[in-house]
Amino acid sequence: MPTVATEMFESNRQTAGEPDLARRFQEYYPRIYNYMRYRVTSVEDAEDLVSTVFYLAFRHRAKYDPAKGAFSPWLFQIARNEL
Repeated sequence: MPTVATEMFESNRQTAGEPDLARRFQEYYPRIYNYMRYRVTSVEDAEDLVSTVFYLAFRHRAKYDPAKGAFSPWLFQIARNEL
């Protein structure tokens, strides 16, 4: 897994209403990677896209509202937008 992204998520301090991003990164990295890898031709492109998805999730974590839905669809929407 990308070291920079891992460090970024592990350094995140969870506050009220924000997802536990370090745990979510570990949980969703394989699924997001497989989603991207299936849609692009190179491993490097898939890895870059996955890094971007998790960077954007971290950057916009305050916009995630659990009352509006689960974390997975929110994260996969970010992934779809990056394709």
